[in-house]
Amino acid sequence: MANLRPIISGVIGGLVAVAIISWLARDAATAQTDGLLCYGRKTRAIAVGLLLIALFIGYAALRASPDQRVIAAVVAVALLAGGIWFVVETFCFQARVTDTHLIVRSPWRGVREVPWEAVEGYSFSEVNRWHVLHTRGYGKVRLSVLLEGVDQVAEKLGRHADVAA
Repeated sequence: MANLRPIISGVIGGLVAVAIISWLARDAATAQTDGLLCYGRKTRAIAVGLLLIALFIGYAALRASPDQRVIAAVVAVALLAGGIWFVVETFCFQARVTDTHLIVRSPWRGVREVPWEAVEGYSFSEVNRWHVLHTRGYGKVRLSVLLEGVDQVAEKLGRHADVAA
């Protein structure tokens, strides 16, 4: 039974993560944002909470026994990097839907003003849970299902040029 404990913990953790992401995505889909796409308060609060958990795990890794210190440090650094990425993404990403453009401000790619006519295709990543707009000259624009107002992009795409599914 002791050998199954890590497996059971992993399954329970995975189910909790799926439940939280579904809850956040459902809230994001119903939000009224008036052309602005951003992460909501709940998503930002969870990002900060996860960063705090990662910081606690990092602190615990400093207290690990010498024979476990390396693996504890690797896990702590990976969790801290993911937590920092999530906080930066949720607080700094923003997009605006206009009649002529999708204006995307990202900490990773800066500001891009993508005309609707430049959107050549669309796909959805089931693994990452984001919408991907394939554009001509602007790279790929990835919009998470956790963004409030992401449904407005689909409405604008439906009104403009034919986009391959």
